Amino acid sequence: MIVAYVVLPGIMTADPRKLHWSILISTAVYNYSTLLGGPLGEEPGWRGYALPRLENTFGPVGGSLLLGLLWAGWHLPLFFYSGWTTAPIWIYVIFLQGQSFILTYGANLAGYGVVVPIAMHATFNTVSRFLNGLFASTQPHARIPFELVMALSGLAMAVVLILATRGQLAHRKDSSLIARVETPSLH
Repeated sequence: MIVAYVVLPGIMTADPRKLHWSILISTAVYNYSTLLGGPLGEEPGWRGYALPRLENTFGPVGGSLLLGLLWAGWHLPLFFYSGWTTAPIWIYVIFLQGQSFILTYGANLAGYGVVVPIAMHATFNTVSRFLNGLFASTQPHARIPFELVMALSGLAMAVVLILATRGQLAHRKDSSLIARVETPSLH
């Protein structure tokens, strides 16, 4: 999450020598909303319940893509709250698509355990604080909106993960794991 949404946008939009890299090891960016603002309420359902079933049916890439779209739909009502985000809906969908693939990779590495996706989601929730610290002495400069730079950086990280794992995103067809997520028959 940090590489995708802080490091890449930072080096693409500013002189890396002017960035405050020490923010990346700071614990000051975290607070109670880091966990309560979504990860604890969302990840057990998205990555703990839905992802294994979607991957079982559509594979890792298809399941992640579908889950990203569902996740974006889940957040659509928040766009009715003034000031919730500065990104338009279409950029936000790109954000969540990239994040969905990155979180799928983490969830699969954790064998569908939700602690890793909760931690990754919580880290994403702190990205704005990381960026504020990173850009303390300079401002980002891009020909496109910075939110789009961030969203495309996350999508680029997702593509790297897909290519590096040959589309498997660390998904294992372990029979005992699959048996846990298969829907029981009604016979």
